[in-house]
Amino acid sequence: MGIGNWSGSADERLRTLRAGACVVEQAGRRFLVYGYFSSATPRAMARVFLAYGCSYAMHLDMNALEHTYLALYPRSGSRLGVEHLVPGMSVLDKSLGATLMPRF
Repeated sequence: MGIGNWSGSADERLRTLRAGACVVEQAGRRFLVYGYFSSATPRAMARVFLAYGCSYAMHLDMNALEHTYLALYPRSGSRLGVEHLVPGMSVLDKSLGATLMPRF
């Protein structure tokens, strides 16, 4: 690994699946931005977050969908739905009969 390139995959690839988050402030409001990178280096992540105007950012996890998982769980009455960031993340969800069990 070269200088400034850290956190490679298990097979020593610098470009790998990664997730991160940052804070963007606009017009007196703060927003939490989640970044999912299907193939990136840490430097590439930092450049993207800088381009979005992030004041603070961090690398969250990498290398597998279970580590970078993100879903929204909207309610419709008593029913809980799930909207995955990436379709492949659905394999990580569990159910109890016909009831979805939120991952977190």
